Amino acid sequence: MLIGGRENADLQGFDEQGQPIPYRLLGEHSEPHEIAATLGGREEYWEPVSASGKIFADVPGPVGESATEAYRCYSIGAYRGAIILARAVIEAAAKSKGISGRNLEVKIDALAAQGHVRAEIAASAHEVRFIGNDMAHGDFATTVVSGGDALDILDIMDDVLDQVYGVPTRLERRRARRAEGRE
Repeated sequence: MLIGGRENADLQGFDEQGQPIPYRLLGEHSEPHEIAATLGGREEYWEPVSASGKIFADVPGPVGESATEAYRCYSIGAYRGAIILARAVIEAAAKSKGISGRNLEVKIDALAAQGHVRAEIAASAHEVRFIGNDMAHGDFATTVVSGGDALDILDIMDDVLDQVYGVPTRLERRRARRAEGRE
């Protein structure tokens, strides 16, 4: 992962083919001495500007990690990436519940039919599917995406994840506490 760098002829490096590189890059595994040598006391740029995600404690492994990554995309202005990931997270949530089908439309409908999400949440998830499908099929020119659009989509993803994982997990915790007499 690239995190920053500085253009400086004195710090010029070489690529794998021996060609000069007029800048030095920093990565997430750069050593402190590399960072100091590259920046030379002044910061030129950092990428991404910021990357913050949302933690999904009740959502299992790769589904929760991908939801967090969708928020990281949003936090750096990668709105299309956030939306595509949100679409994929909704599909992965359905698959994690044993739902299969030829496309996401069928999977969302099955989530509702099996009681994993309410009808309103399923209708919202279809909105994610519509915009996500446009982008997944390369219709970038006709699909204008704003930060507000991406945030709306992430909110819908949150609703789906809460219905599929959060509500059942919180219910089980409550029941366990009651059964242990910790009320």
